[in-house]
Amino acid sequence: MQDKHRQVITGWLLFCLTLNGVVATGVFSLARDVAEVAGAGALVAIPLTGVVMLVKLVGIHLLANRFPEQTLNEYSYQLLGPVLAKVYLLIYGLLSLAVAISIPRAHFPLVTAWALGLTPKIAFMAPLAIVCWNVVK
Repeated sequence: MQDKHRQVITGWLLFCLTLNGVVATGVFSLARDVAEVAGAGALVAIPLTGVVMLVKLVGIHLLANRFPEQTLNEYSYQLLGPVLAKVYLLIYGLLSLAVAISIPRAHFPLVTAWALGLTPKIAFMAPLAIVCWNVVK
């Protein structure tokens, strides 16, 4: 039985989700403290991150225009066929899980060293893991 109301991500919702991901990444990366530690490497990393995010936004925009009423699962089958779509979706899911695990793992030492020196580890790690999972989901 098909639901009357299909859940579709509109262009504006997709834009807001991407913007939320960019802002959340900026908040959790503690850009000033990371730049102090990275030194000259931050001068390369920040523009590179900006370029990657712009490419991501253009890709999302192109897919949203080409498949306005479909989800990733639906249009991957149209673009790639049944076998490659399953492989693509499996890789996409594994990469999403890897990002959700690696972001808190990478940022935890920075945040505890500079911002939360006396806070218990679980008080910061659990909310950060939940937020990161929702960002990549």
